[in-house]
Amino acid sequence: MKRIALALFLIHLVFLCVFVTQTWAVSYTFTSLDVPGALSTTAKGINNVGQIVGTYGHSDGVLTWDIPYVLSGGSFVPISERFLTAPFASGSSSANDINDAGQIVGHFGDGNYLLPLADTSVPNSVDLLSTYGILFHTPYSGLGQQANGINNNGQVVVATDLVPGVHSFLYDSGTHALTNLDSLLGRVLTPLDINDSGAILAGGFLFDQGMVTAIAFPGAFSTVLSQLNNAGDIVGSFTDTGGTTHGFIFSQGQYSEVDVPGARTTSTWGINDLGWIVGSFTDADGQHGFLGMPEALTPEPQTFMLFGGGLLLLIRRISAQRPRPTYRVPS
Repeated sequence: MKRIALALFLIHLVFLCVFVTQTWAVSYTFTSLDVPGALSTTAKGINNVGQIVGTYGHSDGVLTWDIPYVLSGGSFVPISERFLTAPFASGSSSANDINDAGQIVGHFGDGNYLLPLADTSVPNSVDLLSTYGILFHTPYSGLGQQANGINNNGQVVVATDLVPGVHSFLYDSGTHALTNLDSLLGRVLTPLDINDSGAILAGGFLFDQGMVTAIAFPGAFSTVLSQLNNAGDIVGSFTDTGGTTHGFIFSQGQYSEVDVPGARTTSTWGINDLGWIVGSFTDADGQHGFLGMPEALTPEPQTFMLFGGGLLLLIRRISAQRPRPTYRVPS
């Protein structure tokens, strides 16, 4: 019985060594995303239909600025023709997230927008924002607005930059009501995303059902969070001690590094409920967007080392406890 109890204990120890390991490797099939003629491309958000939003670099020969787009049905469509003109080069413009209904949120200059349509049947000559868009501001208009994330309930998390600190809001696209989130986030954390259950990603923390969880990639010099899905999976980027940027996903308590093959740097910006991720990477040709579709989840090499060490310990201990044969000396 003692040998059986010892064996069960050591088996439990081996499996514990495997599952407490913090980093796992996720294999992805990557597709590069490049807006034709753009200086650079970034993918910021993706819904469960596969529609993607982001920004691309544009220049008039003198100035350079970012233009928000939606990728749907294989076509890159600018959110608004107004972003193609030089006056908008002085302000920051971005499409940050898209939900399953095709609602897009983003910001430009000192304002936010919500576009209730992501329809590829709309011709490119139509200004989507002017025709279908909703513009909204927080009470702190003119101080830098950021509509960062939207869920399938039409709720949008918004931040207003102030010095010092930020003001945070929840915007309801159905009622157009603004709810102040300062008491929750404390004017020091920028709200980044919200899922259907109301969990909010802000700064380096997850706020979910009264619980606050810090998210930081193990051993990283710095970590930046981006979005979460309805399973609670979180994506972001981290900088290692050598100064290189990598993407990552945090899922079910495990961190997985994300690197586009051959890239100098990788940043992960968005994730949907299927585990598809989007982001950007740099190589010798510049900055590109990417779509990553998961293939498999496998333990990192150190996990196998723990497993092998535990298994060896198990064999040695059981062998040590095995009764030794006894021999009678003939009289």
